[in-house]
Amino acid sequence: MRLELIDRNEARVDNVYLDTLGIPTVGFGVALTARQRDRSMRVDQEHVDALADVLNLDPARREQLNALLSDYSKVQNRHIDERFRNLGAFQRSQFGQEAQEVLGPTTNTRHEGPNGAFYSWDVLTDRQSPLQLSLTHEQSLELFQRIAPVYESRLNRILQRADCPAEALSEEQRAALYSMTYHGATGKANRVAEPIGEYWRGEISEEQLQTELRRAVHDPNFPQRSANELELLQNIERRPVRETDAPEHPQQGLDNATPANSTGGARPVDDLPPQGEQERRRMIGDDRHRNDEALPRENPTAFTTGDPDLDKLAAALFADDEAAISRVSAQIEQSPQVQSFEQWGRGLVAAQQREELQQEPAPQQGPAMRM
Repeated sequence: MRLELIDRNEARVDNVYLDTLGIPTVGFGVALTARQRDRSMRVDQEHVDALADVLNLDPARREQLNALLSDYSKVQNRHIDERFRNLGAFQRSQFGQEAQEVLGPTTNTRHEGPNGAFYSWDVLTDRQSPLQLSLTHEQSLELFQRIAPVYESRLNRILQRADCPAEALSEEQRAALYSMTYHGATGKANRVAEPIGEYWRGEISEEQLQTELRRAVHDPNFPQRSANELELLQNIERRPVRETDAPEHPQQGLDNATPANSTGGARPVDDLPPQGEQERRRMIGDDRHRNDEALPRENPTAFTTGDPDLDKLAAALFADDEAAISRVSAQIEQSPQVQSFEQWGRGLVAAQQREELQQEPAPQQGPAMRM
């Protein structure tokens, strides 16, 4: 799913080409130079080494490739953030002229991709190029698979910063976030992950989540990519059931322990659950059980309770992580389920007090007062 989305967003070109920012790229959008924190560009050595390995370049050609890209990154740094709509405009620009002095001729090549026909500004393919490189389809796949785990690790760090647990994501949503991470839009990925985590914890509604996703995903510079990512983000992972009306019985047999009224019958009609409430509780319990079975456990060696929040607490206790214990305990204390238990308990006490008042004998009426 990740590869399919990357292919839709980037399309595969089995040689080195320049994107609209002049970044040398190959295969499934693998950039060979990378932007630094100060916005300068330098050779992405990890990607270049992976490309050289896939192509099985000899030491001399490896050194030549690195030297060319190092010289070209200097050209890029003289033209930071310059963007071009077509190849002609690029070739006529100072940026394009300097690029061709380093990399050789730039040619416009037509391809058929998942979104239809597209063109690439190919370099290092012409006979007059200082170095000629091309890949097979299999080599492009191998190159992507070589670098893919790096972006998975980056995505995991983004999710941690956004307080978005991995289990809150559907596979489609994770693929969309992976695409953002892969393209360097880490701030965008963080803005998307935050409301997903909030929805998972029950802090916002699904309607609010959809609004936040549409706002965070939109990028006017890449409208098609944004549309593709938003399409996958609509596949929302069903969050754990959190009852807001009345919890299931906190301990077995509690209903049987409810005091009877003064006539020895059942508890007052006003205290009985609404019609169908017991069936609703049973269905919620069944859904929660099935949902919990699908949830990965944070620590397989710790015991499980069947409740996601309590499982997090169990994992934190097992790891002796005081910060995590405090954080999860606070979340549980403020959770809708605990709040509903408190409300249910207050209602039970009130019902018992009403029954006790009904059981008390009426006071003896004294002699009438005379005026």
